[in-house]
Amino acid sequence: MSRPEQLTEDQQKRIKATLARIRGGLAAMPQPPSAEPAHVFHPESFNVPKP
Repeated sequence: MSRPEQLTEDQQKRIKATLARIRGGLAAMPQPPSAEPAHVFHPESFNVPKP
């Protein structure tokens, strides 16, 4: 299903609608994403042992 010509018209419409909802949700973010790099982020819900 990586080729658009292999998708039905209904599937193409659903994909476009899904992408529109995702883009709308991202555009509606009240503040910009955190500047903290993801590779150093430790969620508080995990007790990450500190060396």
